[in-house]
Amino acid sequence: MSADEVPVLLHDPLLKDGRYVYRVKHAAMADSPATLAEALDLLAGRIVNVELKADVPSRRALARTAVATALRAKKKTEIVFSSFDPFLVLACAALAPQIPRAILLGRRLDRIATALPVAMRATIAAVHLEDPLVTPARVARFRKMGLRTCAWTVNDVARGQGLGEAGVEWLITDRPATFTLCRK
Repeated sequence: MSADEVPVLLHDPLLKDGRYVYRVKHAAMADSPATLAEALDLLAGRIVNVELKADVPSRRALARTAVATALRAKKKTEIVFSSFDPFLVLACAALAPQIPRAILLGRRLDRIATALPVAMRATIAAVHLEDPLVTPARVARFRKMGLRTCAWTVNDVARGQGLGEAGVEWLITDRPATFTLCRK
């Protein structure tokens, strides 16, 4: 989120010139990143995973602004808010219970890869697991809890198909065009 509270699309907290995104107004950013509002309009009719990063001065402000942006989207877009940060997931649930949420879990969180989703079951609709954490048993456990499962970051088609056979319902990839042809 920029200094003027515009949610922008960037993976990392730093701009190319080394400044923190949250310290710069959106209009003052060189190579101005796309805004969340622009992305939601562009991706109308698709499922859009909006990952909220916790590296901002106010996680509450980020959740409030992202939810408001999603609710104002001009075109119909199915949104899922996700984050590694349980506070952001819970804040989105409080602000917009109608928008599904997911907790992201990576290898660094392997020890809580099952416990955290169990604890958050009433708040989340899905678990987004880093590819190495996906096991058929874990996916089955989440399914029994009523949770959907996503795997990230999957760039190999054969691996993606194997994950689908294990019960994973969707993938996060750096190569969406590769997987477009794999749909059933």
